[in-house]
Amino acid sequence: MEYLDLAGNKIFKDLVTSNSAYVDKTANIAELYQAHSKFEMLTRPFGFGKTVFLDTLYYMFSKRHPEFFDNLAVTTMNISIPKESVVKIDFSAAKTQDPEDLAEFLFNFYRQTVFEYGLDGHITSEDTTYWQTINFIKLLAKASPTGKAVLLIDNYESPIIREFFNKNKISGIYKVLLDFYRALWTAQELIDWCVLTGEIKFFLNDPKYEGLPYITDLTFNERANAICGFTPGDMKKYYNDFIQDEAEIAGVTAEQFLSNLGDWYGGFRYTGHKISVMRPSSIKSFLSLSNQNVYREYYPFRHVENFLPKLLKKYGYNHEKLLSPTSCGYTFAEWNSINRVNVFAMLSQMGIFSFSHVNVSLNDLSRRFTFFSKITNVEMRDIYKQAKIEAARLEDNP
Repeated sequence: MEYLDLAGNKIFKDLVTSNSAYVDKTANIAELYQAHSKFEMLTRPFGFGKTVFLDTLYYMFSKRHPEFFDNLAVTTMNISIPKESVVKIDFSAAKTQDPEDLAEFLFNFYRQTVFEYGLDGHITSEDTTYWQTINFIKLLAKASPTGKAVLLIDNYESPIIREFFNKNKISGIYKVLLDFYRALWTAQELIDWCVLTGEIKFFLNDPKYEGLPYITDLTFNERANAICGFTPGDMKKYYNDFIQDEAEIAGVTAEQFLSNLGDWYGGFRYTGHKISVMRPSSIKSFLSLSNQNVYREYYPFRHVENFLPKLLKKYGYNHEKLLSPTSCGYTFAEWNSINRVNVFAMLSQMGIFSFSHVNVSLNDLSRRFTFFSKITNVEMRDIYKQAKIEAARLEDNP
């Protein structure tokens, strides 16, 4: 077996083969793989194309449909991407109510994959999540031409977020996840690349249950800055005709039109450089309007209405004091424990706040970077306002 084509991996295929504009990130992805670590994580706010990113990886490794790549940048690069067993686990599909539900979700995923694709072995329900995961990886690696597998884990934090405010369940769910990651660490010699995506960062290891102790965080890594999100360069390359036409209709220059888009849907910065990216989902929704010069929010509040207002209600609004001109230090990059939450870090990871500028102080020994924050853009400001209104309502009606 040279590849595993799991049901549901159609997003990348549909984008490339339809009449939709596809912003080609395959060159960035190939370069990322060339210097990859075994375990890597990329977090981005909702609507940034993380699932498309993983689906692209899926097809790049499985190579079941090479014709998809005929006109993509990766085909012109002298980078070898091996054909390997590759699977994607989407934790948002785990309708977790308690730890047992999550463990059952993983077991069913393993069993279904083994059965449907004829892997030489089986997964038993008598084993723990830890041993089920190790055995599953062994079967994947055995079926791979290289003897190693690629694991793509989407929405890795979804089970935690779903029960985040339920103290009776969250610790047990967290333990199941740590058992899963501990198994990945144990079986690391059979893994070529394991990529996790999500919105919010949580510790993946714990002194008691171990978990995954070492992982490369790509979130603020320059290698991954443009993997998800549209840069001004992307917009000019793929949507130049549209920008020119709509700017003329609006009576502004193309640069001003692009700046207006950035004010509403851009401003996300993930490195010290001034290059920011725009939220792809909002841009695509904006482009689908009959009158593209009508700006409004496209971020669906329903995505956060069961989490964000409760977060603000529980932890208050003290994080707002960190807004410009006060330095926010490195809180953008802090990881969160389920028992110790940094609200500002979480809001930054969700896209509410982003860099406004970076100061660099030099001395004889090192450079010190100080990051400053702001509300990211008009769209996220409006989402934040809605969440605060809902948080106040929850306080009045506990």
